Formats: sequence, C-alpha cells, structure tokens
Amino acid sequence: MLSLSVLLAGRDGTTAAVRSAGEPCEVPVGDYRVDLVTLWLADLAGGYDWGFVFSGTGKRWHSVARDTDVEIDPIGAPRFSAGRADPASPVAAGEEIHLRPWLTTTDGLLLNVVYRGRVAAANRSAGAGATIRLVTPGGRQLAAASSGFT
Repeated sequence: MLSLSVLLAGRDGTTAAVRSAGEPCEVPVGDYRVDLVTLWLADLAGGYDWGFVFSGTGKRWHSVARDTDVEIDPIGAPRFSAGRADPASPVAAGEEIHLRPWLTTTDGLLLNVVYRGRVAAANRSAGAGATIRLVTPGGRQLAAASSGFT
C-alpha cells in the first residue's frame, strides 16, 4: 500500500482525518464512523499506481473512550454485489432490465472512483472500468455491458 486517508465523522459533528495507515490520530471522546476512504496501491506490474475512493455514510459506529486506543479497519472485507437499478418495479418476461454493480467496504461505503496515475490525469487516460456479463449457470452469455468509474 502506498497511501491511505480516512475521514471520520462523529455523532456530534466532529470530523477527523487520518492520513496514514498505522499512524495514531487523536480525537475527542465520542462515537465515530468512517465516511470517506482514499486508498492508493502500487501496480504490481510496475505501471501507474491505482487510486480508489470509497464514500457514503458509514453504517458502524466506533466508540472512543478517554485514554484508549481504538483500531479501525476502514476497508474491512470488501463486498461485490449487483442488482437491479429499480428493484421495486415488476419485470415482465422478455423485458430489458438494468443491473448495477456495487463494491462496498465492511462499513457500507461505496467504491465510486477508480483511477490510475495522478487524479488530474484520470480523465485523459482510458480510465478504469469493468465489463459486466450476465451468464447462465452453463456459461452462456445472455448480456454484457461496460461500466466506468471516472
């Protein structure tokens, strides 16, 4: 890991920024949740570094008491899922449906930006993306679509 920054939000409106993994951050006593994570990883093949931004409203509160240390894993075990853009609407046989992929942290923050290299260069390059394929259990492709992050 090259770098990690985390924004913590307190129940009372207090915010704290942690700018490096493993570095302590002193905060007032209270309850905090993770609301923003920016993670930079080195490309194992020697290419441009990868940048990931997760944001949202954290689902889990972390209590900080006086004179205690609290360890927070801002990513946890990421979860990939996909679902209908509008799950409440009925779907008729043969009707086209729209699926959305989600990658979320343990605290529920959504991955919404992925880039390689410097942030300013992200829009110039091909950017990061994914091809989502809907296949049968036997492997026959039913549909495919591309999804980008920037």
